[in-house]
Amino acid sequence: MNTATAIDDPRGQPDFEFSHYPKANGKEAPPANAGDRNERIVLEFLSIYYALNRAHAKLRDVRQAAESPQRSAQERECLQGIEKVLIQRDSLEDKYAPLGIIAEPLVQNGFTIDVKFTFGSVNAAGRLRGAPMTSSTTIPIRLPPGVKIENLTLPRREPPPNQ
Repeated sequence: MNTATAIDDPRGQPDFEFSHYPKANGKEAPPANAGDRNERIVLEFLSIYYALNRAHAKLRDVRQAAESPQRSAQERECLQGIEKVLIQRDSLEDKYAPLGIIAEPLVQNGFTIDVKFTFGSVNAAGRLRGAPMTSSTTIPIRLPPGVKIENLTLPRREPPPNQ
């Protein structure tokens, strides 16, 4: 049973523009109903970078118009919109940084085309860092000739002195 809260995935919006939605680690994004914690975090970041790409595209469109007071006002409005999205992105980064989660955008011509994710809970092999791992070995030690193990006395271990 998935008890996670819904993420505002822009892929379900009627005006969704696929070209502005970045990849995640070079691959397509997880499904909108992903239950895995890391996949849900990926979706959160991709949604923010999608909004940033949309805002950047709007700014580029406004800058295509001839210089005018109206264009200047629209440009200022676009820049303020970008700043709001950047604040949201920074807040998301601050939320997940203590968990060792890093999202590094790959930007091309001003658009985020891919986001590289590093999760502190997973090592390079993809194993959870918190998962216990056991390793053991046997080291044979030969006794000197004529010595039997039954005849050995091992030193007693004294408890540490009280301090």
